[in-house]
Amino acid sequence: MAQRTVLLVLFDGVQSLDVTGPLEVFAGAERHTPGSYRTRTASVDGTPVRTSSGLTLTPDGALTGEAHPHTLIVPGGDGTRDPDPALTDWLRGHGPRAERLVSVCTGAFRLAEAGLLDGRRATTHWAYCDTLARRYETVEVDPDPIYVRDGPVVTSAGVTSGIDLALALVEEDLDRETALAVARHLVVFLRRPGNQAQFSAQLAAQTARREPLREVQRWITEHPAEDLTIEALAARALLSPRHFARAFRAETGTTPGRYVDQVRLEHARRLLEDSGRSGGGLPRQRLRHPGGHAPRLPQGPGSLAGGVPQPVPPRSRRLTAAPCPRHPSPAHNPPAKGNTVQTAIVLHDRFTALDAVGPYEMLGRLPGAETVFVAERTGPVRADTGQLALIADRTLADVPRPDIVVVPGGPEQTLPTRNEALLEWLRTADAASTWTTSVCTGSLLLAAAGLLRGRRAASHWLSLDGLTPYGARPTGDRVVLDGKYVTAAGVSAGIDMGLTLLGRIAGDAYARAVQLMTEYDPQPPYDAGAPHKAPGDLVDRMRARFTPARSR
Repeated sequence: MAQRTVLLVLFDGVQSLDVTGPLEVFAGAERHTPGSYRTRTASVDGTPVRTSSGLTLTPDGALTGEAHPHTLIVPGGDGTRDPDPALTDWLRGHGPRAERLVSVCTGAFRLAEAGLLDGRRATTHWAYCDTLARRYETVEVDPDPIYVRDGPVVTSAGVTSGIDLALALVEEDLDRETALAVARHLVVFLRRPGNQAQFSAQLAAQTARREPLREVQRWITEHPAEDLTIEALAARALLSPRHFARAFRAETGTTPGRYVDQVRLEHARRLLEDSGRSGGGLPRQRLRHPGGHAPRLPQGPGSLAGGVPQPVPPRSRRLTAAPCPRHPSPAHNPPAKGNTVQTAIVLHDRFTALDAVGPYEMLGRLPGAETVFVAERTGPVRADTGQLALIADRTLADVPRPDIVVVPGGPEQTLPTRNEALLEWLRTADAASTWTTSVCTGSLLLAAAGLLRGRRAASHWLSLDGLTPYGARPTGDRVVLDGKYVTAAGVSAGIDMGLTLLGRIAGDAYARAVQLMTEYDPQPPYDAGAPHKAPGDLVDRMRARFTPARSR
């Protein structure tokens, strides 16, 4: 098997999640199948770049020194608004030589400026599809799919859809089992089909404020074949049917019946799409409980066009912002607070990039927030993939009392759980923090500092047992809140954690606006996002391969 080179282009104003999402997927595939991918990052002149949210990324080298890659990925970000002529010229000359040319989010603007999308179908972030179509009339813009393939050119929608696309490319290059293993390791879903609409029923509808109603929404999404009558759902929420129907509509903006209709149609569509990709027949699956009521589809002007939900927000309700914006529109901003919220994200050797960047992109959108990367020494800190370094702009001593502490994880065997200087800083910072948080195996560092003793905590599923010796109570939940401590499961759960905390600090409406603008809308087409759902032989192989021997 020939090794494929994947080159990610970096430039000032790039969106960090557009870079780290695909990077983690391809690096994970290389770990699972050695020799499959060689992943590199490069800027025009090889110098560090500043992302649209202020993060500094250090590339592997300069574009001028790179050989023609198999897969060339151009991410999006605010920097796509003012194209760099040198980068445009490089893309124009080198893009056609790549076997596969990919853009994420508004990276499509870069490709279009270089003439690489002329006469092709393409997509981009939903808020900028109209702009792309107006500015580049030779491009056929499709605003609905999360990614579009036209020959060797693949374009994706906003931000987190780059992960969906990267998983699809891994499955195409290698096999489904590898893509599934990577998704499992990153604790993401495999995967949203490329022609799935950029908005699903879950993202189009509001999230209920009250926990019983939010739980009902989750139940509907995860169990479309169960009894979803008003009576059954009301019983789950411990409400009367009449009260439940009124409360559900008031908090989500839609009726329970219509919400169920949309969820079931999306589930059926994913089954059909997956059957088409695999070449097999459609498995028999019941989409309603045998004794339950199947809600009638609405008729007339409000019905679901073509039997497939298209809940794209009306143009009049779209948020106004720059490409891949850092902040939602001012109309969604919460009232300004008198004091700046300082978030310190701890970088340690061989941290996982997405563990740090996911929460950074969410919490960095707090109005007036100051988000800093701290380490024992300032300067670049290399991530566990080896292909990316983040810049620590403050030392631990420079930031003694942050409001929010975020500790990313990394390979368990390399975690600095015996680094007393780091552990003492965590204890000191925690004494003054409002929130102390972790992503993936970062919870093992909090636990090693003695901060999780007697508390419920999450971690990557392969490392949950490592919490017990420190007195923590491991749980398989994706995000766990225990007092001021918020711990998230593996890798991508850091985005969930960031959104959860954003909602607690700035309010649910603001957190929903951020979710919408980042198009973070995970919809699992396969019920295999956790060890108890995954194929047993795959779980056993991953445990044997990745679980370290622990000794304390």
